[in-house]
Amino acid sequence: MTRVTRAESLRQAVLEIALIVIGILLALAATDWVEGRAEREREREMLEELRLALAHDVGVIDSVLVHKLEERDRIGA
Repeated sequence: MTRVTRAESLRQAVLEIALIVIGILLALAATDWVEGRAEREREREMLEELRLALAHDVGVIDSVLVHKLEERDRIGA
């Protein structure tokens, strides 16, 4: 039977605590990374929606402008 000294026991306890802390820090980092990726994806989707809405608005403005220019030409003719 091996006799474990108090110093070895303390060293083992500190090592186990350090491993637990490292595991928790890794889990937190992984969670933060996943949440960051999800947020960037949501941001990309929102920017795409904004781009489509702006393209639609430009199309509406162009068609109104064409209509108003045609009206002006008819009135002027």
